[in-house]
Amino acid sequence: MLARRTGALLLAAALVSVVSVPAAGLAQMVIIVLAVYDHRRAATPTVRRRVRGSWALNAVGTVELCVDGAAGRIRITDDLGPGLERLPPLPTSPVLDGSTTEGVTFESTPGQETNVGYRVALRRRGDLRFGAIHIRSLGPWGLAWRQTTLDTEDKVRVQPGIAELRQERLPALRPDLAAGPRRTRRWGEGSEFESL
Repeated sequence: MLARRTGALLLAAALVSVVSVPAAGLAQMVIIVLAVYDHRRAATPTVRRRVRGSWALNAVGTVELCVDGAAGRIRITDDLGPGLERLPPLPTSPVLDGSTTEGVTFESTPGQETNVGYRVALRRRGDLRFGAIHIRSLGPWGLAWRQTTLDTEDKVRVQPGIAELRQERLPALRPDLAAGPRRTRRWGEGSEFESL
């Protein structure tokens, strides 16, 4: 995939056709050859997905992607299966936030691990799946992106949480915990013989 810089260079070369059509064609061919070479030189990083924390229904979980082994500009998008909803980024996030649907773009330095995180809401019970990781790395000259898809699948089990149990099921099981004041009669109250 060509970068914006390559598109701008091709447009500038096309404008040369006003002066000389062969020179413009030659310039565009040189730019395309350089972009192909830059595409091949783009390094592909190693990416691992880490899922932390407890997973309860309607809770918010944190997913972390660890990126290592490449220098330069990298863009990562992570697929989510049904029942997982990507939440908007937090303004005060301790790690690079990849919560947007376009993923996250960042500069990676060689020999250092970079962590990219995002938050998900868990909307269904059962086994939910995280899909493939799409990695784009920009070539050293900034002319072309190299795209790689890491076909990995991580599974997480989501169970009903304590909050859901308290809100929905516990009042139905114990009527004395139902919301609102109620008047009840206890043994030993009243003046009738059977209630003494």
